[in-house]
Amino acid sequence: MKKRRSGGPELLAYKNGTRWTDVKSADINAYLREISGEDFTAKDFRTWSATVLAAVGLAVSGGVAKSKTGRKRAISMTIKEVSHYLGNTPAVCRASYIDPRVFDRYNSGWVITNVLTELGDVDYGEPAFQGAVEAAVIELIDDHVASDAVEKIA
Repeated sequence: MKKRRSGGPELLAYKNGTRWTDVKSADINAYLREISGEDFTAKDFRTWSATVLAAVGLAVSGGVAKSKTGRKRAISMTIKEVSHYLGNTPAVCRASYIDPRVFDRYNSGWVITNVLTELGDVDYGEPAFQGAVEAAVIELIDDHVASDAVEKIA
């Protein structure tokens, strides 16, 4: 992250011969499409991360989920926390990044509490929310509870 001796201040760049070339979002999205063979963009990964973080945030809300007011506060706090991680405002985060089904399921009393003990149980180098936690979020938002990963709390 040191400043390059030549070129601009952008963080993502590569040396092309003797010149620095900035990496643009279009370059990243083209690379993601190429390696996945699908129409994925960087925003898809931000959206998924925001959705998983929100599901974890709501799962740790504990007993507040038993009242409507408590759920509303937990949702508001979770949105603020996720927006902090993404570097967006809470309004943008809720409208554009967190899958609304996480909130719908939470308001119906469903959370991923049962897999939180596995949150850090991943191989070195992988994000801490991969594995069982992501699988539980998929079950949660697909409204298809096929295991003990998703729990009814209210």
